[in-house]
This record gives sequence, structure tokens and C-alpha cells, in this order.
Amino acid sequence: MFKVLLLTLSLASAGVYTPETFSVDPGTYPVSVGYQRDEGEASKTAYVTVGSENYITEGDIAIDANDITTTYDQKLSHEYLIQVANAKAWNTSTNESYKITDVKVDQAKEQVTFETVLGVETSVKLNVITREELYDMYNETNECQFIEMKAFDNYIEYILFRILIFTFAFTLTLFIYMQLNANKRFKEIDVFYKKLLYEDV
Repeated sequence: MFKVLLLTLSLASAGVYTPETFSVDPGTYPVSVGYQRDEGEASKTAYVTVGSENYITEGDIAIDANDITTTYDQKLSHEYLIQVANAKAWNTSTNESYKITDVKVDQAKEQVTFETVLGVETSVKLNVITREELYDMYNETNECQFIEMKAFDNYIEYILFRILIFTFAFTLTLFIYMQLNANKRFKEIDVFYKKLLYEDV
């Protein structure tokens, strides 16, 4: 009877997976599957390759990179493009890393091509945000902030108006109460003096 100790991934599922699946960088990783028998333990290792939709492999050489989004004023140096695309190349058998030997930018086709050893390459999309698009994004953001600030100002004005109405109503009520109370006192005083006058007579 088998007792599973560790089953990180079924051997039958070995293949190419996206980086989000394991939250790791593109590459080829060993996955251990272990089990225990009554007479002892046994294990086996499978190799799982993690890559994006731009993943390319030729023989044992693999290369991968992400699509790129940048702004019109960004200098598209090789170092910058390799970093922002997280471009990587490696040997799927030994997991040895290879250098990105060349970077080709084709702005007409809106793509960047990364090349490694033996001419193995992959192409990714290049999305350059123009000055006008940045301006529109800036205006849209400011407009949203303005609407939020206006809504907040309206709310404050509403609260202040309610406070003002309450204060006015309270003051008016207090004034009327004091006026009625004063009239009542004047009448009581008038009645009191009239009684005194009648008694003196």
C-alpha cells in the first residue's frame, strides 16, 4: 500500500506552465514526487518548464520574454528592454542560463525580438504610449479627482447647510420660547401689582 508524502505536481502534468502558476521566473524546475512503502521510501523527479505565451524552445535551448509597455520618451536601450521584458534564455536539460545576445526593435511592426545562442529568438509586442495618450490619461485622472473633490465639497456644503438650518431653527425656537415666557412673566407681574393696588384701596 502506498502513502503519498509529497506530491507537488503529477508526473503526467509535466509541461510548460505560465509564471503565474508557480509565482516564479521563467525557467525549467525540478519537481519531486515522493511516496512511502512499508519497506521504505521512494521518489522521482520531473522537470517542469515555466514560460509565458512568448516562450520558444529549439532543442534544449529555451527563451522567453514578456510583452513591453513603455512611454514615448523612454530610451529603448538593450539593457532596458531585457529588464522590462524579463527576457531569459536557458538550457531545459541542465537549467544553465544563457545570455541574450541581441535585441532588435521594429517600431513599425510594434515588436521587439530577443535572441540567444544558436540564433534562437522570440518576439514580443511593443506598446509605446504616445504624448497624446499620456495627456489624455493625465486629464482623465485629474477629471476624476476633480469630480471626487467636487462631490466632497458638495457634501461639506450640504452638512454646513444642515448645521446652519438647525442652528437657525434652534435659535428661533429659543427666542420664541423666551418671548412667550417673558410675556407670561409680565402678565403675572401686572396682575400682582393690580392686586396690591386693590388691597391698598
